[in-house]
Amino acid sequence: MSASESPRDTEPARSPDAGAVSPVARRRGRPRDGDRDTAILDAAQELLEELGYDRLRIQDVADRAHAGLATIYRRWPTKQAMVIAALQRRFPEGLPESDDPRADLQALLRQAVADLWGPRSHLYAGFLTSLRSEPKLADAFRASALNEGRARLRGPIARIVGDRDPALDLRVDLTPAILTFRVLVGDEPIDPDDTVRQLMTLILGEHSTDDASSASETS
Repeated sequence: MSASESPRDTEPARSPDAGAVSPVARRRGRPRDGDRDTAILDAAQELLEELGYDRLRIQDVADRAHAGLATIYRRWPTKQAMVIAALQRRFPEGLPESDDPRADLQALLRQAVADLWGPRSHLYAGFLTSLRSEPKLADAFRASALNEGRARLRGPIARIVGDRDPALDLRVDLTPAILTFRVLVGDEPIDPDDTVRQLMTLILGEHSTDDASSASETS
């Protein structure tokens, strides 16, 4: 826990009369308000960009969203869970799949480059650094955002190189590995289009020339 966090930022919320309320009674409570969820996650996202993960406090999110602490803790029992939800909602659904897996892969790579190397790169740099010191945050990140991101990349890559390709996992991990390194260590601007082209070549390897070979054979 960082010095700026309050104890409640990492501990589940406890209602004073929690022992007197049965699980059945809790399930019959008011349904969650989607608008309230949006306001809270919007506030969390704004404060993450302004303050970074370490300095973010749930009380600040509650104040910005005009919500009570109990309202937030009913939805996300820890600061880590709330932050993961805020980051995930930027891309709640994957890009639609087309008949061209190379085009699908390029679209995903453009999205990743814009996200990790765009105006919010400082946010991700701080967040990624926090993963090493906060095991709960790292576990939540791996179980949700990381696994979902890898699954999205795996789809078009497997369609190109085959599901049984022995280097499939490595090909999938190349993009997050390279972009994360550049976010944390690199200090030079990049050309997004050139970066996507280079990533395509690295990921697909010998398969990156398939289109060119086919074109030369049919000409």
